Amino acid sequence: MGVAGAQVPEPLAGVTGLSIGWLGRREQAPVAAAPLDVYLVGTAYSGTTHLGGLLSANFGACYAGELGRLPHYVDTYGLFADPVGCLKCAGANRDCELWTQAFVREIEEAGPQQALGRVRERVGARIVVEGSKLPAWLQTSLNGRDPGGARVAVLLTTRSPLSYAMSAQGATGQPLWLSLREWRDIYIDALRTATRTQLPIFVVRNEEVRRDPATVLDRLAPVLGWPERVTTVKNAEPTHSIGGNAFVQVGFGAEGHRALTRAGLHRDGNAFDPQAFERAERVTSVGSLHRPPDVGTARGWAQAAIDCPGLLDIAQLLGYEMQPELEKVVAEAGT
Repeated sequence: MGVAGAQVPEPLAGVTGLSIGWLGRREQAPVAAAPLDVYLVGTAYSGTTHLGGLLSANFGACYAGELGRLPHYVDTYGLFADPVGCLKCAGANRDCELWTQAFVREIEEAGPQQALGRVRERVGARIVVEGSKLPAWLQTSLNGRDPGGARVAVLLTTRSPLSYAMSAQGATGQPLWLSLREWRDIYIDALRTATRTQLPIFVVRNEEVRRDPATVLDRLAPVLGWPERVTTVKNAEPTHSIGGNAFVQVGFGAEGHRALTRAGLHRDGNAFDPQAFERAERVTSVGSLHRPPDVGTARGWAQAAIDCPGLLDIAQLLGYEMQPELEKVVAEAGT
């Protein structure tokens, strides 16, 4: 995926080569106490809002959220359709104490290359996490970046392609085959960007974060320069972050979600769309929209994944065994 004509930055000074980490073992902490900018890169529905909350709660990181959604960045780079603000505060119908109008302007004027440094100065966090996800936004943020600034690491947040495609179909209505190609293209672009920039990149699978967050965080600790073992996990709490998953920030089906939508997060302040809101409500209340209704449909979805050129190879590269998953989807269809 990515934007046509987007520039891929040159390798950053001080980075020795590509490092793909599978979080299968605990490595020695690289540079403890040094400032670190972490970019979460992957598809929608890959758990970045939840992961950002976990990093905030357990490592004292500041999860800045999807800075590419700030109004000036939307206008300038066009990677997102509409600007949004802090969902936590919008859901409570209050002004955000962090993302004031003045601070938003400051971040916009600093540009994507210096944005995380400005956030660090404001909140005092050693680790600042950016969650815009798009590989093209990572490319934009690295082009012209000061090579003497904070270290950079990329967490490639993943979710199994068929699971992602089912969520995308339920949320947006787009065809399953299109979502599968989207998944493939985003991760090809992300891996290509990391290779070209020689950035260290670590794969964080959403399924493992949900199943065993303690192990994932313990293996991430050295990547983040955290010297201690993670033996207990603090629950992720809603954060003052730009954009992200509204249901993670304000709760599934909560009144806060209704307030969030009615708050008018778009630039004109009155962009409430009743039809879009009702679609979102149906997705949160009817889980069956995310699963095939019958065996025939499930087999068609599984075949679509098999027929998508290169998808199974990329999935395997990211640590997914697709055959058991496809068989399980067919076996559980309609249940």
